[in-house]
Amino acid sequence: MNNRNYNLLETSLQNKFQPENLKFRLSDDHGSFHAEITQAENGLIVSFRIATKKDRETFLNLVITSLKQKGIHCIFEEI
Repeated sequence: MNNRNYNLLETSLQNKFQPENLKFRLSDDHGSFHAEITQAENGLIVSFRIATKKDRETFLNLVITSLKQKGIHCIFEEI
């Protein structure tokens, strides 16, 4: 499995990031995926472990959708 780190660049006018936004879990036919989000000086860092590029993209889209529902608009940049 690949361990990936991404910068999550906050594009919202206000930083609405709260501790309850820290953990995400996705379960599907391929298993369970977990991600941890930590706050850094210039944004948020998302760390997770998912084997395939397609599954990583799906997972990132789910994280973005979940944050967007909380009023946090963001983009990802692989680091």
